[in-house]
Amino acid sequence: ANNDAQTDVDYALAYSPSAHTLRFVCNDLSQLVFQARIYNLEGQWVATFRSDETFDAANLPGGTYIVSWVFAGQQHSTKFLKN
Repeated sequence: ANNDAQTDVDYALAYSPSAHTLRFVCNDLSQLVFQARIYNLEGQWVATFRSDETFDAANLPGGTYIVSWVFAGQQHSTKFLKN
């Protein structure tokens, strides 16, 4: 068995500006098991969501946010703009 299969998962984080939703996209979401944290640009933690959930960002004030998560032992982060 390949114990490193988890690191080969192809996934992406998608933000829908019209729906104000944030979600991870993957062929098999069950392979994505982690929590993502959302921070504002001041570094304050504003929300957490599971990788298999769709996060509703409608209640967040407009601005730029950083989404941070650890998957397969590696730290990842990306930004998204909420209008």
